[in-house]
Amino acid sequence: MVAYGLTAQLQANDVILIDTAAHHANIVPWQELAKRTGAVIKPIPLTANAQLDIDAYDQLLACKPKLVALCHVSNALGTVNPINDLIAKAKNAGALTLIDGAQAVAHLDINVQHIDCDFYVFSGHKMYDPTGVGILYGRFEQLNTLTPMLTGGEMIKTVSFDRTEYGELPNRLEAGTPAIAEVIGLGAAITFLQCLPRQDIAAHEQQLMGYLQQQLLSLGDITLYGIAGNPSQNNIGSVAFNLANEHHQDVGILLDQQAVAVRCGHHCAMPLMSELNLAGCCRASIGIYTNKQDIDQFIHALNTVKELLL
Repeated sequence: MVAYGLTAQLQANDVILIDTAAHHANIVPWQELAKRTGAVIKPIPLTANAQLDIDAYDQLLACKPKLVALCHVSNALGTVNPINDLIAKAKNAGALTLIDGAQAVAHLDINVQHIDCDFYVFSGHKMYDPTGVGILYGRFEQLNTLTPMLTGGEMIKTVSFDRTEYGELPNRLEAGTPAIAEVIGLGAAITFLQCLPRQDIAAHEQQLMGYLQQQLLSLGDITLYGIAGNPSQNNIGSVAFNLANEHHQDVGILLDQQAVAVRCGHHCAMPLMSELNLAGCCRASIGIYTNKQDIDQFIHALNTVKELLL
């Protein structure tokens, strides 16, 4: 919606910066925007340990980009970007900022005023909601400049065969009948998360993350990706790994046969996998429902896989 809505505001050779670790959903819309306008996409490089390269980012901001699109947390690696600082730098360079918060929203308390971005987006299903619905937050003045992506009922003020006048926000960007049931489910998911002791859960998840990383490393023949410094301090939600030189799909299938589910593949982040020189990897994820016994079961199953394959 944002990428389409900005079409009239960009022109040939305008620069769009995108995090190399971005999910495809935060890459493909900007590629289509670039096709329509002649804008140029420049990926923000990563460091050797798959963190955003701040020095390279600073250099790219000298290009005076029109838009900077970042992930709050990498869906593949679980790495947390320092988005407050990144956004402040982008604003000083005169750029609009959009943050993909899909992987962050179930793990972090999000304060968009504090983050100070122009747009913040996330998927409902990442926060225990039904599928097919999500959230776009935007500054009023920025949302009001977007060209509506869809047109139809409910988004208009007046219609004649001579002209149509759109209604006020949010209606002007929400044509047709909304996904009523899904939005009610989204409201329930938000209430559910808000009623939980978020600080206690965040601390619990961080302990589990550290335990998961330590247990994986203690197995041997395991490579973790996107780990820097004190591993558990800059990662939430996910740990990306591979077992020796074994194919990630083989590892995933053998884990599945032991009632352990991990995701295997490129995780809708093919540019990131290319940057890491990987065909893909396995990803173990934790949530509010995860406990130490789940991790122990996973490690036991993975050790069985290791004994079988190595």
